[in-house]
Amino acid sequence: MKNKAYTLIELLSVIVILAIVSAIAVPRIIDVIGMSKINAYNVSKKNIVKSAKLKYLADVNDSLITEYTVDDLITDGYLKKDIKNPITNDNYKNTKVLITNDGNNINYEYVEGKTLYDIIIDLNDNDGLFKDDNNYIYKGISANNYISFNGEIYRIVKVDSYRNIYLINNEIQNKISKEKIDEYLISYYNDNYSEIIKNNILSVDILNYNDLINSFLDNETFINSNNDIWVKDNNKYKVISNLNNKIIDKNKANAIMVLKIKSSCVIKSGNGSQLNPYEI
Repeated sequence: MKNKAYTLIELLSVIVILAIVSAIAVPRIIDVIGMSKINAYNVSKKNIVKSAKLKYLADVNDSLITEYTVDDLITDGYLKKDIKNPITNDNYKNTKVLITNDGNNINYEYVEGKTLYDIIIDLNDNDGLFKDDNNYIYKGISANNYISFNGEIYRIVKVDSYRNIYLINNEIQNKISKEKIDEYLISYYNDNYSEIIKNNILSVDILNYNDLINSFLDNETFINSNNDIWVKDNNKYKVISNLNNKIIDKNKANAIMVLKIKSSCVIKSGNGSQLNPYEI
């Protein structure tokens, strides 16, 4: 009995079938591996936050904000020494848990990367940055406080004691009446930011009077306007004229929007200069 040999056409057919199977199966296998890594990363992330909670409760401190790096948690025995990032298969770098305590609520937030606070604590007056109690205030027209957010360039006013960041868009908005301010703030928030961006925003408000005053240096400020603007003073709307600290009685004025964004926002690049702003 003779063995039947495969023809060239049959061999090519087999190769084509294998190629088709590979084209379908390989991406799915890659997707499965990728998803397993993501799932493992999310589990690891939860464990890091859980460990930070245990350490925070054990430490019992009354600080406004506390941070524990992964190295801190490893050193104190709350995490295993060989913990790796399942996605990069490397040690966790620049990874920490920020814990804020306002007296009523304790919030734990996982952060992977450098925040603005991590950068500015090494800056000084030459960068237009001044420390006022637990706040970091930017002053002067030449301050390196440019930041790209929501596809626009903002200026940083300050970083508060909870490390939250206050941004202003230097463009003055159309004049609005006192009765329309709250309505205007809501519509501005809804019309200018996507749901993804909103996740990083804590509030949208009118410029605070104290922030305005703190932004001055030798009568120069990065808030440029010759027009009357709304400010908030003791939680009340007032009009300040020509940025000379003079409060005037008016029913309508321009408004500078102030964004308060989360302390956990990571700076991906930039040095805060006009040509190379911080990128969130």
